[in-house]
Amino acid sequence: MKFAKHWALAVGTSPLLRAHGWSDENMEAAQVMAGERLAKLEEQAKAGTLPSAPSSVYYHVERPPREELIEEIPAAEGDAAAGIVSRNCYGSLVLNTAGFAMVDIDCDVSPGVFDFFKTLFGGKGAKQQAEESLRRKVDEWMLLSKRNGRLYRTAGGYRLLLTDRPEDPASDAFQRSMDDLGADPLFRQLCRGQESFRARLTPKPWRMGLANPPDRYPWDTPVKES
Repeated sequence: MKFAKHWALAVGTSPLLRAHGWSDENMEAAQVMAGERLAKLEEQAKAGTLPSAPSSVYYHVERPPREELIEEIPAAEGDAAAGIVSRNCYGSLVLNTAGFAMVDIDCDVSPGVFDFFKTLFGGKGAKQQAEESLRRKVDEWMLLSKRNGRLYRTAGGYRLLLTDRPEDPASDAFQRSMDDLGADPLFRQLCRGQESFRARLTPKPWRMGLANPPDRYPWDTPVKES
């Protein structure tokens, strides 16, 4: 599971040139990496080859997530943590696990124009039909795979928790299982790149009428940290 406990920020001659470094050992090593990454950005700026800003929330696939560590969940054996609770970029708490499989399965179907009238008279709208079809698909996979787990409804579909045995999120075998279940491709890519499973524990702020946090971790002032 890729997760760094220490993050540092280096700012260049222009405030727009900023680079973060990370380390699982100490803040000094994180600061050294931040300086090295900043130097590379400054070279790219002089050459006019700065990369464009990523648009996806999954842009940190190849590095640890830049998130505040809230709690470590110790493993039954060994020194590595079995799980980590972190706070993501929009303030929600997230559970990261090394082997406990959590699979997000989205149902991307919006209600149709006539769905209201269908449901009014006891019929099934497109969204309800899609959700039922997805539920049958998951049930069939569980039966054929002889797996045990729990299935929960989410705002966008379902979350499947496999409780019978641990899984390797980066393995080809479980990547194929997530594909069979219909897991989001970016979610599968994130699991493979970070060698962990992720699931939110608290709602997204905009679903509760709240604003996103004004800044991102690591905090550069005590006020932001509090």
